[in-house]
Amino acid sequence: MRIWTYFIVFYVTYSLFTLWSYRFAIQSTGMREATFRQAAVARAVDIGLLIVAFLAPVSWLIKFPLLFLGQIIAFAVVFRAPLGRAIIGAMLTWLMGGLFTLIYLGLLVLYIWFFRSLPYGAPSGDGYVPGVA
Repeated sequence: MRIWTYFIVFYVTYSLFTLWSYRFAIQSTGMREATFRQAAVARAVDIGLLIVAFLAPVSWLIKFPLLFLGQIIAFAVVFRAPLGRAIIGAMLTWLMGGLFTLIYLGLLVLYIWFFRSLPYGAPSGDGYVPGVA
């Protein structure tokens, strides 16, 4: 059950981060101000593409470029961006998503290193409970 907690915490924070990163990516291309509603629509398209990717019986070597192409199309349609700026926006969101994942995993590794247990986990056998004096 513990591992699902990490997946849920990661996915919720990652989804909130991607809303911000979509807005940031389209603004950094110099297009215009993007709204959270547009970012939410682009994120919904992204989630739909991910679900289709998991269900499709094709190699991930084919799925990743198709997911990237789908995100470029979503940027072009949702944010009404020209193709070049949609490509730049999609690249920025993928880079920021990768950076977020590295930061999240790095913080989890640091937590395990400092406290010798996973957060939300049962206390270790030595009687030490993190956060309890």
